Amino acid sequence: MVKIAVVSDIHSNWPALRAVLDDLGRHGYDLLVCAGDIVGYGAFPNECLDALRKYMGVCVAGNHDDGVRSYRKLLNDGTRGTEEEVRRALKSADVGFLLGKNPDFDRHQLSYNFDAHTAAMHNAEVLTPENAEYLENLSTAPYFDSQKGFGLVHGSFSGRESSHPRNRFEGIYVTDESLARMAMQNMFFYTGDDCVHVGLGLVGHTHVPMISSGWINYDNFDFMERAQLEGGQFKMFFSEGDVAKSSRVISIEQAEEPVQAGFWKRKVLFNPGSVGQPRHGSPRACYGTVYIEGEHITVDFREVEYPIEEAQEKMAEDKLRFSEDLIKRLERGR
Repeated sequence: MVKIAVVSDIHSNWPALRAVLDDLGRHGYDLLVCAGDIVGYGAFPNECLDALRKYMGVCVAGNHDDGVRSYRKLLNDGTRGTEEEVRRALKSADVGFLLGKNPDFDRHQLSYNFDAHTAAMHNAEVLTPENAEYLENLSTAPYFDSQKGFGLVHGSFSGRESSHPRNRFEGIYVTDESLARMAMQNMFFYTGDDCVHVGLGLVGHTHVPMISSGWINYDNFDFMERAQLEGGQFKMFFSEGDVAKSSRVISIEQAEEPVQAGFWKRKVLFNPGSVGQPRHGSPRACYGTVYIEGEHITVDFREVEYPIEEAQEKMAEDKLRFSEDLIKRLERGR
């Protein structure tokens, strides 16, 4: 049996990540993977990156990681202002100056969310050289492991290298059955002329735990059209009232292969929710563990208490770049 611990959307929240790593230490795992957005929104980017560099097995970049490293690049590009000018603009949250100095800046990466931009400025300005280099080397493209049979991406496997944020691997939000089907049908890769399928896909981005599964028919397959799906199920998991469950174990039923003619592959898509900025109705840090034993897959969504006030107090030290709403959002869990 393989036990894969999955974290996503940490968002520079070290108190939350620390609690998750402590919980993982008690329960154990074979491999730790991250579906992106290590940084952004929170005030502890270096602490989170230091920990991931120590414990992480596989990590991909999310849209906020991409946004932070785009701002970071401005510090080293004299054509867009001196380092002193750029650093002053980062400290003063001068979005207009930074975008005006860089007409080619990938401004759409954070979707014009002002809170996201100003927090990214903070993270870019305080990153250590080692952590900036680590972040720079992460890819937004899907990672596939044929031996363990899983794929990892921030948004969706149906994404593309695109100029439009909503079409990118890191930009698509899988929030319904149709989008889950598109993601699952693209869970394969090529090695030479050989097409290799993986049965498990790990994603993040929505900040809400989700599980989807079903059989995909690859006869007459088209990348951009919805493939035929049989035995499909899709569910997003929100907190039940004021009582959050510390653990929710779900066994993925092994549905019978469809009797219809075709080239069928069984797929499972899993989102563990967010460590650092949960939006499923509970403020507790959320992560997941996947157990793979042959063809059988079991997922365990876990919620962990952490000192929210510690994260909020650090953000409140720089209210110019961390808004009151961004700070309060941590205690709402939405």
